[in-house]
Amino acid sequence: MTEPTDDTCIELAAALEMHRALHIVASVGALPVGGKNATTPTPFQSGYQLACEEIEERIRTQELTVPGGATLPLCGTLPSVSQPSQRCAGLKEMKCGIYVASRASAPERPAMWRGLRDAGWPIVSTWIDEADEGQTGSFTELWERIEREIRGSCGLVIYAEPEDFPLKGAYIEVGIALGAGLPVAVVLPRVSLEPRSDRPIGSWIRHPRVTVCETLDEARDIIEALSSVFA
Repeated sequence: MTEPTDDTCIELAAALEMHRALHIVASVGALPVGGKNATTPTPFQSGYQLACEEIEERIRTQELTVPGGATLPLCGTLPSVSQPSQRCAGLKEMKCGIYVASRASAPERPAMWRGLRDAGWPIVSTWIDEADEGQTGSFTELWERIEREIRGSCGLVIYAEPEDFPLKGAYIEVGIALGAGLPVAVVLPRVSLEPRSDRPIGSWIRHPRVTVCETLDEARDIIEALSSVFA
């Protein structure tokens, strides 16, 4: 078997990086917030798609400068990426999963998360298995575990309905996720937010790594798509 040359290795690395970047752009462009398939897109959605197209064009036409001053084109080596991957490939490869947060004292919330986990969601939160009164032996150990699970995840989904407020620990979990540079998806069915302050959830939902979603499925798609961007 012939040993690959340095140039061959560099070309392969460049092609793989372009392929990865194009998949990220395609996934982000297909997010519901971008309105890719909207019949009458809003000005925001039009700008969103234009930005995605511009980024893709730059990826396909830019050149990689290697030691010594030589350049390698990053286009023409791989087929066009027209469809986003259905699920973040890195999610399964890294087995990092999604951390979920909600009001623990409402029994239906941990039960909901356990049901989604049973249905195939890659949920890494272990608090959902000990949310009943007296099930947690040590809250110090629990919060150490929570921090590890959040930092090792691809991102966080927080869920709340009107009767769940005020939230407590879920806000700390969101803070850990944002502090770790992770994306956060917020799902608030039937919750009316006050203008400007966004009460009862709070103005933190305006953080650039936070996305407000209509459904839990949309939240999962957001986290799995953005996990590649913020990786």
